[in-house]
Amino acid sequence: MNILLLSEDVRLAEALERLGGFHKCYVLGEAALAAEPPEELLASVGAVVVSERLLDIGPVLALRDKCEEKPVFFLMGNRQNTQELSRLRGLCAAHDIHSILPYRTVGQICSEVQRICSKESLPQSKVIAMLGALPQLGLTTSLLHTAVRLSERTGLRVGVLGMNGWNAGDSGLLYEGKYLDDLWGSLQGRQLTEEELPDKMHPLGAKARFLAGSRDLKKLYYYGAEGAAHLIECARRCFDLVLVDAGSYPDHALAAQSLIMSDLVLVHLSQSLQAREQWQRMREQILDPVLGFEPSRALLVLNRMKPLSGLENERQLARQTGIPVLGILPESEELQLKEAERSILRAAPPGYAAEVDKLCRAIIRYYELSEQGTESAAQSAVRTGGLAGAWWRRRLMAFGLKGALGK
Repeated sequence: MNILLLSEDVRLAEALERLGGFHKCYVLGEAALAAEPPEELLASVGAVVVSERLLDIGPVLALRDKCEEKPVFFLMGNRQNTQELSRLRGLCAAHDIHSILPYRTVGQICSEVQRICSKESLPQSKVIAMLGALPQLGLTTSLLHTAVRLSERTGLRVGVLGMNGWNAGDSGLLYEGKYLDDLWGSLQGRQLTEEELPDKMHPLGAKARFLAGSRDLKKLYYYGAEGAAHLIECARRCFDLVLVDAGSYPDHALAAQSLIMSDLVLVHLSQSLQAREQWQRMREQILDPVLGFEPSRALLVLNRMKPLSGLENERQLARQTGIPVLGILPESEELQLKEAERSILRAAPPGYAAEVDKLCRAIIRYYELSEQGTESAAQSAVRTGGLAGAWWRRRLMAFGLKGALGK
């Protein structure tokens, strides 16, 4: 199959040339588009990729009519007016044009083109992102506890990446590793290697490591999508599972790549009205129109919960957000004191630890992982084997995770 690229992005053209399944990539830039693409050229290609920087939606719709059943991809740029972005996505969907949203790397664009043309399903990335509706919801604390328990229960190597550009997330630890801003140069040039990464991270246990986020607030918007994706890819190669702290503001490359490259998104919410309203704004203005957020990949983690009759309970929050609840982490003064002592990972309160274990069980079932423990081989097979994994997947699908679990 040949492919036609209407863009002046040289890197994208070279990447499409190297892509498996395509024989040749024809490239037309702005100078060549004084006239419409020749009919014989359109007839010789199996797919068309168009950049919004070269053509707006009007000519693309006309091109769609000439391409008959061939896949057409529209590379959309970011914009301040999210309603306009939603309108463009709606137009693309109505005319059977595959819209590729902002913050995608060249490699991710190529993978999406290849996947749709070959009608393949998405592979699992073994990356789970955690996103907070607001700062200070306890997301990083629960993330670190989850990573440690996962490594203990499975014996797997678990990496934690702090991709929060506003908060390093190291306050509760006597942190000894590098920070995200220390790696800025090697990420921009994609020079960091998978062999180097673990040594730059803080040990959380025998098999869990943590790279704290950025301390330099001014660097947030200097991180590019390519560099952020490179860091996550390095972590994927040297760890069995990767947990990512995406922070609470996703409209930048670090958080965007965390969400794009993840299998699951654990959304942290509290009982406060402010958190619910902010989550709704985040959905409407950033997650849905800009990042193409899929609720089917999301689970709700209710953090800092208080058993007060005047506050919303887990059923009400699940109904309001349309996302099933996975865990309920209670408010804990003990954890706040441990943060002040920089000993956040010492034994968690029993109620908190039980909910962290629930998160771990869900992840173990989702990926059908084996657990370490004292149970017999038969018990382990029943508890973590194919039947149990399949049962867990069916249960999550019943809660609306069908799209994510079909991978």
